Amino acid sequence: MRKFGIVFLLLAAMSCKTPKEKWLDGLTGYKEIKSKSMVLQLMRMERKNDTSVLDYKVRIYPAKSWTEQAGPVDINHLNYQVDSCFSLKAGKAAHSPAFVQPVASGVTGCFEYLVSFALDSTVKMKTLQLVYTDKYIDGHTYSLDLNNAKN
Repeated sequence: MRKFGIVFLLLAAMSCKTPKEKWLDGLTGYKEIKSKSMVLQLMRMERKNDTSVLDYKVRIYPAKSWTEQAGPVDINHLNYQVDSCFSLKAGKAAHSPAFVQPVASGVTGCFEYLVSFALDSTVKMKTLQLVYTDKYIDGHTYSLDLNNAKN
């Protein structure tokens, strides 16, 4: 009986989440912003037991008018030169991504990226926003709140 109690206590202790894990659980899994020139979608990619990075899949759907007028140079810019377009705003500080990887999703008219941010002490436990500053479609800045809001 005593061994059963010890095993139960160990399992209970191992199932507890750290404050950082609880904070990460409070971040949104999906956000979307629509404008006249594009649709910007954000999907969180969770890594089990890894609280050192924050990964999102970002999809950009330019308006049909832009897609029809875009040439190979414009498409190349969106495929390979958007690294500096993304940032993570934690409180008042802005952080660059650890990496931005374009993804060939096969979806027509969609540009997809994996965006990863390192979660250091200056980021954790603060309210977060993913900021996309467009350079190639409309030049606007889009800000997506990453904290869960009650729907």
